[in-house]
Amino acid sequence: MTNPKKLLTNLAIVLAFSVIGALLMVGLDGGGARWIKFIGYLVFFASISSPSLLFPASSCSLMSRLRKRS
Repeated sequence: MTNPKKLLTNLAIVLAFSVIGALLMVGLDGGGARWIKFIGYLVFFASISSPSLLFPASSCSLMSRLRKRS
């Protein structure tokens, strides 16, 4: 089982990365409905960063399995 403290830390990192990325993108992208863009960018950055931080062991084991088959 994973450590709950580590999981919460990883979730906080994903949330911080997503909010910072969304704020930067909304600042650069002028016009339109800003809150909709903010939510969209927030989801975008969270979807990019969450798999690598939340499931690093599964991605490593997948890579090792692919290497063994070659």
